[in-house]
Amino acid sequence: MNGTREELIHELAEIEARKDKLKKVRPHDFFKALPGGQISFWKSTLREKWIFGGNQVGKTINLINYVINSCRKNSEFRWYLGSTSMERSRKVTQKKFYEWVNKDEIETHCRYREDIGFPNDCCVFKNRSVVFFLSYEMDQDKWAGDTIHGVGFDEEPPWHIFTESQKRIIAYNGELIGAMTALKSYTRLVNRIYLAGDPLIGLFSVPLHENHVKHGGMFTDERVQQIINETPMSERPSRIYGIPTYKTGLVYDEWQDREPWIIPRSKEFDIPNHWTRYCGVDPHGSTPQAAICVAVAPHGSMYAYLEVWKKMLIPEFARNLRRIATPIDFEEVLIDNHFSTQKNAETGKTIKQLLMEYGDIMTYGGCGDILARIDMLKCWDRINPATGRPMLQTFESCAQAIWERKRYEWASPVSEKISERRDAKQIPRDKNGHLMNCLEYLAARGGKAGLEYIVPPLSPAMQKKMEYYKEKEELEMEDEYDGDEEYYETVSSYLE
Repeated sequence: MNGTREELIHELAEIEARKDKLKKVRPHDFFKALPGGQISFWKSTLREKWIFGGNQVGKTINLINYVINSCRKNSEFRWYLGSTSMERSRKVTQKKFYEWVNKDEIETHCRYREDIGFPNDCCVFKNRSVVFFLSYEMDQDKWAGDTIHGVGFDEEPPWHIFTESQKRIIAYNGELIGAMTALKSYTRLVNRIYLAGDPLIGLFSVPLHENHVKHGGMFTDERVQQIINETPMSERPSRIYGIPTYKTGLVYDEWQDREPWIIPRSKEFDIPNHWTRYCGVDPHGSTPQAAICVAVAPHGSMYAYLEVWKKMLIPEFARNLRRIATPIDFEEVLIDNHFSTQKNAETGKTIKQLLMEYGDIMTYGGCGDILARIDMLKCWDRINPATGRPMLQTFESCAQAIWERKRYEWASPVSEKISERRDAKQIPRDKNGHLMNCLEYLAARGGKAGLEYIVPPLSPAMQKKMEYYKEKEELEMEDEYDGDEEYYETVSSYLE
């Protein structure tokens, strides 16, 4: 070998620096599928193939690189790449696509921005291949019309989107690929892929342990085991191994053997005035009206401190909520967006309008995706490092909420005949869940399923209110206020 040891080390460092620089410009050239299900997926020549994997196994990255590889090798190819929503498409799918595509192979105007994604939600290659980013929330006609060479699905699509996509690829004998974690149990699409045994459909399972550092992945044995231990037993088949399964038993099965989420009556406390408060509402025409109040402490923990669960008409229910809200208003009141917007046959008014009329309460529609809401509420079962207890704790006086949590169960698995007729998915049993629904609306407030909880931001008005009460408490504790009315005049002008 020529050169001294120092010269060789310097030369190797320069090579690594050039390699790192090249990775930023041409990252797709450095993509490598991991052994197991990922490599099998890439080697398959089937025109329809799916990756069934758990969380954080590289499903989306493999899907994206497969589409990139197809476009860069074939001129004038057209692909659809679908996501559950345009928000997810722009913040996840399009972002990862831009991270992995070779920058010198796409047009100069195709630059990703986190707020708007790609211009017009499409990426154009210099060889005139195009990838269009769509969402499952779009009308079916948005997926219709074009004849394309391939469709990729980032997570499970609705049945009507899937069948429409099948028609789009017929002319070119195109490819249909997807990557999903089967969290909706045995839907019609999952039945078709997983149980039908069609030799023309490729099914490749990618469990969590295949994303191992020894293969070039992310996780060590210890980290894999930690993730498994943190995942509820009922969700391990789908989230860890990518195996669809029927959910059974309690929806919220964490802490059932012990109850650190319950605050005994002897330890209940008055909620400080400067804490942010929210209210979740689940109204009905004849069955009990339900509402629950949650306060957010400065250290991030949440306390379900008051509940309403009673058979009453909406006007009486609205007046009850108004009394609860006084003297401290809620930051937000979230409500079942479907039922609350339906008009009453006698009054011609919606429940939202009645709550405003009789209780002066402004309500906002809660998340309509029940499985997403459940995922978010389960995040509140995690331990808050600041307190050593679950993020959400419930006062023992909220007896109905505690009773429901211990009885809120998954519905019986849908029959195969039902799943053949519609895009069925397994959801909780429609009973013992009124107050659980209220908590779910709050948990999914502006958030995404599966992400760690972030304390909701406060409005400027609520920030001022919290600062006022905090300052007042400090003055009372230090005994600095001696009856001077000038202090309250100052505070009043400040709040104005």
